[in-house]
Amino acid sequence: LHYWITRTAKAHLTYSSLCNNVAFGGIGFGACPKGGGKPISPRIMRWAAAKSGPGAAVSQEGNVAFIDPSAVKTVAILGMGSVGSGWAALLLARGIRVQAFDPGADAAATAQQLIAGAWPSLIELGLTARAEPPDRKIQFFGTADRALDGADAVFENVPEKLELKHSVLAQADAVTSADVPILSSAGGISPTEMQAACAHPERLLVVHPFNPSHLIPLVEIVPGEATSEAAVAWAMAFSRSLGKKPITLSREMPGHK
Repeated sequence: LHYWITRTAKAHLTYSSLCNNVAFGGIGFGACPKGGGKPISPRIMRWAAAKSGPGAAVSQEGNVAFIDPSAVKTVAILGMGSVGSGWAALLLARGIRVQAFDPGADAAATAQQLIAGAWPSLIELGLTARAEPPDRKIQFFGTADRALDGADAVFENVPEKLELKHSVLAQADAVTSADVPILSSAGGISPTEMQAACAHPERLLVVHPFNPSHLIPLVEIVPGEATSEAAVAWAMAFSRSLGKKPITLSREMPGHK
């Protein structure tokens, strides 16, 4: 059931609706306000310079530029319960490396069991041709900082407690550069409330799946008051690249459990 509801769902954002900032042969995913902005990070510039064809899309306009969703290689997952493990299974099926952190004593073993259990369904749906999960593409770390190191995007899936969300999101915001999107699976806490913990709230938004998260196509994209349009567009495009059917909600409001 929906945790977030809205009277009107926005039309799906498409690549054609993004800012037409072409760089290195692709579409720019940066925010597009008038006037100048901060230069994009050296990390993104090094990545883009190494690629010359379509799919190497960055923009130097606006305050932030995100990596092209199709070029994402590594995702950090904070919280490896059923939702986090579902995301991990889907990411692995799409060939994306997962760097995971969960402080639970048996979290790694439980997550691996959940991923293995999800795998036959992913094969049946045609989301992967691998006979079994690629163990070499998932690594569990003892600290969140290590899991976040080098990630192109972050999925946050910790329990629905605002204080805990603030702590984890503040850490993710501090450790990663401002061009790394932070996607929360929160179902009962608004993104605006969570953004209060972040120095760069424009890259934080809710990407709320429906259980089982690796199977149900629908995901709700819920921006907070500070979320940039570029972050929303990026989350929509990345969700589609995972085989999801995202909708963007026009306003954040408590739904029903």
